[in-house]
Amino acid sequence: MIFLKGFAIWFIIILAETLHGTARILWLAPRIGDLPARQISLLTGSILILAIATVFSRWLHISRSQQLQVGVLWAVLTLAFETG
Repeated sequence: MIFLKGFAIWFIIILAETLHGTARILWLAPRIGDLPARQISLLTGSILILAIATVFSRWLHISRSQQLQVGVLWAVLTLAFETG
């Protein structure tokens, strides 16, 4: 059940980051250039992921070791998504 909830949260993170990246490419990069847009996007994307994880942390209601397991799940899923 924990990994199913973890997968659901990961899906929300990936959706949010996809929209975030699209906004960077279509809106921010043409205005300030690609490199500055990527630098700003790194910070805002990190904040976005942290915010989503924080909002859903109460819903997960898991121990520290389980948090680590879900974090590894997210890393593996994201790596598979990015390379797939």
